[in-house]
Amino acid sequence: LDRLGRDTRDVLNIIHDCEQKGACVTVLDPYVSTQGEMGHLVITVLGMVAQMERRFIKERQRDGI
Repeated sequence: LDRLGRDTRDVLNIIHDCEQKGACVTVLDPYVSTQGEMGHLVITVLGMVAQMERRFIKERQRDGI
């Protein structure tokens, strides 16, 4: 999921665009689908966690430099 977009907003915009075209998004690992409301919630949370991880990686990289 963290490869789908640059941040949570980007991921949600991509999913919204797909759904406007009649498609759903399914993430295989961990398995989550946007077909239900619970899937939207989980994808939002996972997107936020991925964004936070990226920020931590950048901070550690800056500290290392």
